[in-house]
Amino acid sequence: PTSFCQNRCRGDEGTVFCVEDAEESADLVYKAVQFAFELKATIRLMKTEESTPAPRPMDIGIGIHFGRVAAVSCLEQPPAGRPESVICEIEGFAINYAKRVESSSRMGKFSKIFLSREAARLLDGDPVVLSQVIVPLKGIHDSEIVFEVNSALFEDMPKNSNGKYYEDFITRYADKIKNLDITRDSWMKGLIISTIDSRMRAAASDSLRLEYAKKVANFIWQDIAEDDPIILFARARACGVEKKHTQKLTYLKALVDKYPTFVQARKKLAEVCWQISEADSERAELVIARDTIEEFLNRFPQYLSDAEKDHFLTIIDKIAHK
Repeated sequence: PTSFCQNRCRGDEGTVFCVEDAEESADLVYKAVQFAFELKATIRLMKTEESTPAPRPMDIGIGIHFGRVAAVSCLEQPPAGRPESVICEIEGFAINYAKRVESSSRMGKFSKIFLSREAARLLDGDPVVLSQVIVPLKGIHDSEIVFEVNSALFEDMPKNSNGKYYEDFITRYADKIKNLDITRDSWMKGLIISTIDSRMRAAASDSLRLEYAKKVANFIWQDIAEDDPIILFARARACGVEKKHTQKLTYLKALVDKYPTFVQARKKLAEVCWQISEADSERAELVIARDTIEEFLNRFPQYLSDAEKDHFLTIIDKIAHK
């Protein structure tokens, strides 16, 4: 397998190039988004109430692209044995394109984490909420389609990098949540839920697991009027665990109405409608599931693949014959 990672810094800019043929393409992009979230959160966490003087507020823009590059190899002499050929440099248009995507991220309204179309396409199977943006990419195109990350859920936050850091993060951004304006940022809400949830699943005891579960519940249910996409997604997931299919459907419907391009939410919507059609559901539940699918088919056919349309139609037919 070929692995290569290179970091570069110049002025106020930094770049990370990764080549890893042992990883799935989608996993690389997903990890890049997670890294971007953690980097931005680390900068926020540096600004603590105890700091004297307080650090100057700082935010960063990030661009992520996935594309082909040319690997330049060179010979490296190990301590023993023959010289080995290793990657010492990478070149290609994809590098320049990634830099242009990063430059456009300053125009962002949410996380200021921008993805190229190639990178965004690889996230269809992950809980990442994206918004399409048309921006000029200097020297490439006057109006190029890119995507900004609104928010995301990460299933497996690092458990062994720095335990104290994550506990400090939870204490500051979850336990003291009502005192922080910072949580108006959707991406931050997604990272908070991801962090607590990962700590919960890694807990060594039932009591600690319950403690983290309560933190997640307190965070996602503290404001019933909350319409943040990841909060709604987390609520739907919680309802699913409790087999409350109609409530789960309600939250997913509100989510896909506002974010029809959120593929994971569409998949979960189809999943819960199928569960309702399979179970011994009340007639009212069946009608809600049928009407939800028909409405989505009528309003957003452009976002559905042929396979999704066929699956939705199968569910409607199944409900009709109940």
